[in-house]
Amino acid sequence: MSAGVSGDDEDFVRHMHSRAIPQICNELAARTGGPLLLDFGLRPEDLLREFIGRVDIAASLIRKSRPNALVVIVIDAADNSVYAAKEKNQESFVQDLLKQPLPEGARLV
Repeated sequence: MSAGVSGDDEDFVRHMHSRAIPQICNELAARTGGPLLLDFGLRPEDLLREFIGRVDIAASLIRKSRPNALVVIVIDAADNSVYAAKEKNQESFVQDLLKQPLPEGARLV
């Protein structure tokens, strides 16, 4: 559970772009030294664009020291996210991430 979010509230927003994409981007930033995504008020399409940009930066940073390295992003419990979104008649971030063309050197699992 994330700080400041009760279990019920977290279940309600876990599938949303505004929650998941900044979390993934900021995890990439922490691991690679790339830029953080601090604006949580972006629309889903803007968040997806920011996601692709940050994945590209992360892959570039990693490949500077290891040219054949990959950035692999694993979405844990993706099926739960999709289910939660359907229950609320919303789109899960997972479905949109799967549609995105990833930069060279990046994979989504």
